[in-house]
Amino acid sequence: MVNKEEFDVIRKKEGHPYCYEEIKVDVKSGMKVYTNVISYKVTKNKELDHHMPPSKSYLQLIIENGKNYGFPEDYLNYLEGFVALG
Repeated sequence: MVNKEEFDVIRKKEGHPYCYEEIKVDVKSGMKVYTNVISYKVTKNKELDHHMPPSKSYLQLIIENGKNYGFPEDYLNYLEGFVALG
């Protein structure tokens, strides 16, 4: 859980609401399901007609924070595989 100040920083970094819009999703982790989790989706005016993979630096950011917050090891290894490819 993040506080309001942290959430405002996340929104700013994500370019909300100009580049990314907030959507609510359900996230399953092991046997636990978290509902109404806020995620970000590119806004219609920024969509491309082809897939744009995340940058290596963005993947590294996800991996490092995943380690700090106890993401599953198999998921972190999966992400690290993409960094190795790039």
